[in-house]
Amino acid sequence: MIDTAFRYCQRSPLIHMDMSEAIRRGKANILYAADDGLLIFDTIANNLLLSCQSEQSAKKLCGLIDKSKCYSMVVRGEGALEVAMDKFAFSHNNTCYQCAYLKHERLPVQLEDDVRALELRFIPQILEHYHTVTDPKYFEERIGAGEMFGLFKKGTDELMGFVGLHDDGSGGMLEIFPQHRRHGLGAGLESYIINVQLDRGYTPYGQIFCDNDKSIALQKKLGLEVSTEVLHWIF
Repeated sequence: MIDTAFRYCQRSPLIHMDMSEAIRRGKANILYAADDGLLIFDTIANNLLLSCQSEQSAKKLCGLIDKSKCYSMVVRGEGALEVAMDKFAFSHNNTCYQCAYLKHERLPVQLEDDVRALELRFIPQILEHYHTVTDPKYFEERIGAGEMFGLFKKGTDELMGFVGLHDDGSGGMLEIFPQHRRHGLGAGLESYIINVQLDRGYTPYGQIFCDNDKSIALQKKLGLEVSTEVLHWIF
C-alpha cells in the first residue's frame, strides 16, 4: 500500500508533499490508496489528509471516516472540499498553496543575532504577535518538543521574532516583531528552519494562505517551489 500511496503522490508531488512526507517520516496510517484517491491519518498531528480524483471518490473516501472522530482535515482534489464540508459539518476553511524546498544544499543563514530554542516563558510574547494559532497549549507542546526557535538580539534576552515546525512537520509560525522588520530577518529565520529539516533528512515544506503575497514572494526568493493548486485546511 505504501508503494501505491507514493505513486499517487508523484502525480502532483508539490500539492501532495504533506502526504508523502507523512509517509516518509513514519507517521502515516494509510487508510486508502488507489488510483482514484489517497486517505492518510497523521498519527502525530491527529489529522486526516485526503486527495481524490473526482467527487465520487471523495464521497467514497469520506465514507471510510468515523464522523464522530473527525475534527479537522486537509483536502485537495475534485469535489473534496464540498463533500467533506457537507459530511462533517465543518465551518472553517483555510485555503492555501503548498510550498517545498526541493534542493539538497543548506541555505546560508544571514543573521547577526542569536537563534536558540525557545523557552515556555516566551509564550505570552508569541501569543501577542502570532494569531493564526491562539491556543497556548499548542505552543507549550511545540516548545516542549524543541521545535520552536527564537531570534534574540545578539548577546541579550530580547526576543525579536520566532519560527518553528508545526506538529504535522511543516515549517511555519514565522513572525518578526514589527520594529525589526524590513531587515531580512524573516528570510534568515526561514533559512534556519529549512536547514533544521534538511539536517534531519526531510524535505522542507509548508503551507501559505493564498492571499499572503509577502510570504509567497519570500518562498520564491529562498528557492522554494510554490504550488499552483490549492489545498484546504477545514475544521
